[in-house]
Amino acid sequence: MKTTANLLAAVAVCLMLGCSKASVPGEYQGTLPAADAPGILTTLTLNPDNTFILTSVYLGKDENAFTETGSYAVNSQGIIELGGEGLRYLKQEDDGSLSVLTLDKEEPEGPLRSYYKLEKTKKL
Repeated sequence: MKTTANLLAAVAVCLMLGCSKASVPGEYQGTLPAADAPGILTTLTLNPDNTFILTSVYLGKDENAFTETGSYAVNSQGIIELGGEGLRYLKQEDDGSLSVLTLDKEEPEGPLRSYYKLEKTKKL
């Protein structure tokens, strides 16, 4: 009986804290597709205080970094919403990586779909 109570307590904690996903705060990096460049080297830092820093470098261009800051929120569906210059959406995958979603909060379609991903490089 005590084992069942402990198991139920552990399940309740997992449901409240979201044990099925890794922690959202961290540094993520990847090269996203670009229409007029070989790619966009993207680094996204999601801080524990719900602020973010997004740095983008267009490869093959002047390679100056564009940096944007703002706040983020995780909605009830688990989608990360970045505020700032333009609203963007991301979804945390089971492996801890982030998939970049369309403005309709859908995963991109087509042959470049797998490139819209940022891998977690550091926990915060």
